[in-house]
Amino acid sequence: MTVRTFLRLTASATAVIGPTLLLFPGFINELFVVSPAHGSDIFIRFLGSALIGYTYLNWYSAHYSKTTSIHPTLVGNFSTLSIALILSIIAVLNGSLKASGWAIVLLHLVFASGFGWFLWRLRPDAQHSS
Repeated sequence: MTVRTFLRLTASATAVIGPTLLLFPGFINELFVVSPAHGSDIFIRFLGSALIGYTYLNWYSAHYSKTTSIHPTLVGNFSTLSIALILSIIAVLNGSLKASGWAIVLLHLVFASGFGWFLWRLRPDAQHSS
């Protein structure tokens, strides 16, 4: 898989997940959160709006041909997803998320690993001069 294909894949995933969080926060609360707090819907909506932003970022970054143009997007996604992975693992282990929260952990792990792989693979010292 190329980095551009991976960016389009993640853009497609966030294009589905983002609006779902934005439009159906109560459903997300029921599905994943053990004890939803008053006002938690707004935070789920904020997350949804951020994911819609990542949709555009990843989709448009996939159209660049130079790795140096894509690199900041890879760094941003990798760092965000790595933090989200740690937080989602903590939330499942401390009982804040239901067992269904492991799906969130898996999603973060897959995408963080993918961005990490492309960061490693496309690092400047791995580039070959043409």
